[in-house]
Amino acid sequence: MAQYVPADALAFIEVNDLAQSADRLSRTEAWQTLAPPLDAPGRLIPNSWLISLARWAGIGSSEAVLLARSQMALFFTQAQATESGTTLTIKPLAALVIETHTSQRRMRPTIEKYVAQFAQSAYGQPTVTRKQVADVEFAEWSSPDNARRLVLVLVDTTAIIGNDETVVMSCVDVRRGRRRTLADDGQLGIARQQLDAERADAFAFVPKAGVKTAIQAWAFSRADNVADAASIAPIISNTFGNLVEGFALTSRFDSAGTEGRCRVFLAKGISQQLAPDLVPDPIGTRSDSSFVPDEANSLTLYHLRNPSSFWRQLNAVISSRADVLAAIGSKPLLQSLLGPYGIKDADTFFSAIGPRIQLVRVELNTPAVLVAETFDKPALRKLAELRVGRSPQVENSDQVELLIGPDGWSVAFAGNYFLSGPIDQVRRCLEAKTSGASLTSVPAFTRTWQSIDVSLPIVALSIGDDRPASISFVELFSQRERSAFSINASSIQQAANNLRYRASVTMLKDDAFEWTSRSSFGIVGSLFTTFAPEKSR
Repeated sequence: MAQYVPADALAFIEVNDLAQSADRLSRTEAWQTLAPPLDAPGRLIPNSWLISLARWAGIGSSEAVLLARSQMALFFTQAQATESGTTLTIKPLAALVIETHTSQRRMRPTIEKYVAQFAQSAYGQPTVTRKQVADVEFAEWSSPDNARRLVLVLVDTTAIIGNDETVVMSCVDVRRGRRRTLADDGQLGIARQQLDAERADAFAFVPKAGVKTAIQAWAFSRADNVADAASIAPIISNTFGNLVEGFALTSRFDSAGTEGRCRVFLAKGISQQLAPDLVPDPIGTRSDSSFVPDEANSLTLYHLRNPSSFWRQLNAVISSRADVLAAIGSKPLLQSLLGPYGIKDADTFFSAIGPRIQLVRVELNTPAVLVAETFDKPALRKLAELRVGRSPQVENSDQVELLIGPDGWSVAFAGNYFLSGPIDQVRRCLEAKTSGASLTSVPAFTRTWQSIDVSLPIVALSIGDDRPASISFVELFSQRERSAFSINASSIQQAANNLRYRASVTMLKDDAFEWTSRSSFGIVGSLFTTFAPEKSR
C-alpha cells in the first residue's frame, strides 16, 4: 500500500488482508477469554467461506465484498498545533486509504454510510457538504463548531478519507501519477525484508523525514503544560533525531496473542560506539524482582555492561551529532531524564550503581520507583541528599535505612540495593521484599516470564499488566449500547485475571535497536482504543 501514500508522509501503517487479520485477532487467547463477558462476538469473521466467495466471485453484500477485498493504509503528515491558554492541541493531518478492488458504483453507498456513522458518533450532528474541485468530487462532514472534519474522495477503486482537504488531495495526486510515492523510499524495502513484513498482519514505517516529528510529538504528549512543550520538545527531537534513520514495526496475531517487532535504525557508526559498554551478558536468572509488589502495574529492567562508561559514551555520541544549539542543550536534557526518579546528578548515579536498574510502577499513572544495585554507597548517599535534604526523617529496620524528605519523596538503602520514589510506593516495594509477596508469585507473571528467552543479551525488558487495555479494545466490539464493564464488571475482571502480562525485550543488533513484544492486541489494539469513540459508562 506504500504506492498509494505520498512520499512526504511522516508515518505509515498498512493492513493488506483485513478479513484474515480480523479472523486471526479474534482467535487470540485474550479475545476468546474476554468476548463472552463483554458480549462481543466470538469470531469477527464467523463465515470464512462466505468471505472467500465474496473475494473471488464478488458474491455477497457490499460489506462482505469490501471486507474480503480491501487493503488499508493510514498515514500522517505534518501536525497542526493550536494553543488556547494553557492547553496545547496537536492535530496530526492524516488519511485512511482503502483499496477496495471494487467498482465505485458498488462501494460508494457503503463507504459513505460508514463514514457518516463515524462522523455522527464523533461530532454529534455533523454538517454534510459536497463540492467539485477540478475533476474530483469531495464529500465533507464537519463538526458543529467547524473545528473538525472528515473528507471523503473516491478515485477509481480507492477510497480516501482524511481530516483535511490538503492531505486527501495529496493522495489523489499520487493515484493520478502527479506525485512520488512512499514506495520509492529505499529504507522501506529494507525494513520490510528485515522484519519479514509479508507475513505480518500489520506493518508500520516512519522514514527519516518523520523521525524528528515523531519524537517531538511524543515529547509534546509527555509535557505537563504548553510552556514545557514549546521549550523542551524541539530540544528532545533535535537531540535524539540525529541518531535515528527511521523506525519500522510489524504485528502478527496467533493463538497466544500479538507478537510485535520493531527496528530503530541508527545512524552509521552509533551502534559500534555504544555496543562495548551497552550490550550485556545474558540476563539469565540473575534478575532479582523481589522488590516488585504482586499488584504492581509494570516492571522494566535495564541491564548495562558498564553503566558509567555507557553514560559517558552516550553523552559524547549525542554531542558529536547535534548542531550547536542541540549540543548545548543535550547535557542538561540528559541530566534531566532521571529527574522523575529523584536523581539530580545522572553522572554520579551511573558511576555509583551496578549493571542492573529496575523501574517499578506500582499503580498506573503514578511515579515509578527506581531500584538499582549499590556499587558506591557513599556517593549514592550524597546523591540522596540532593533530593531529600541533609536532615530527612530517618527510619531503620532489618538492614533497611529509609530517608524521607519533607515533600514525601524517599530514598532507601536495603541490603545491596538503592530505592528512590514516593514514600508510599517505596514502602510497598520494601514490604514485598520482606513478606515475599512479590510479582514473581503471580501465576500470570510467571507464565509471561517463562516465555522470555533470558539467554539473550537483553538491554531492556518490560513486563506489565495488559488487562485494562485488552478490556477496552474488546469492549469496542460489544453488542451492548452501554459499557459492558458497568454491567458485568466482576465477570469481566475474573476472566481478565487469567490473561498473560504484556512483555517486551530490547537488544542492540547490527545497526539498530530491535524491540520484540508479546501482548494481547499490540499496536492494532492501541490504535483502535485511541481513535474509536468511547462508549458511555
